[in-house]
Amino acid sequence: IENISVGRGDRVTAGQQVAALESSVQRANLALAEVRANDLSEIKSNKARLQFLRRKSGRAAELKSSDVLAESVLDEAQSEAVQGQYAVRSAEFRHRVAGAELAQAEAILAQRTIVSPVSGIVTERAMAPGEYLNEAQVTALNEFDIDSTPGDGMGDDYDTEAVIPKQID
Repeated sequence: IENISVGRGDRVTAGQQVAALESSVQRANLALAEVRANDLSEIKSNKARLQFLRRKSGRAAELKSSDVLAESVLDEAQSEAVQGQYAVRSAEFRHRVAGAELAQAEAILAQRTIVSPVSGIVTERAMAPGEYLNEAQVTALNEFDIDSTPGDGMGDDYDTEAVIPKQID
């Protein structure tokens, strides 16, 4: 746990941040994703090259129409222009992927924040910053599970649940 922003007796509302897990790796990944998503240099470079290749193809077509240039040179210039178009599309695709990776990094970082599922008063602070336990409980509230139905045979009708991981041999 990196920090706990509430203490015993504090009133919290549903959705309020109560703690944050250590997330230096996730913040670094987010920073890297932001750099990649904001980098337009590959697109700009490929667009500039495409403009050049189109002009080169146009000049080759003019020279070919005057029978000054071999057909193979014109074919090569036209082929390079088409390749330039695909290079621009490829760079734009990688830029869109970088944007999606940025959204993913933001979502992963957001998962490192613990929010209160209900409104209430904190009755216990089960952990402190710097502690590591294989438990989900960080704080306790004086509210019962508002989504449970007493006597429905599902769970224990309270707002706590214990998950005990088993070691697989």
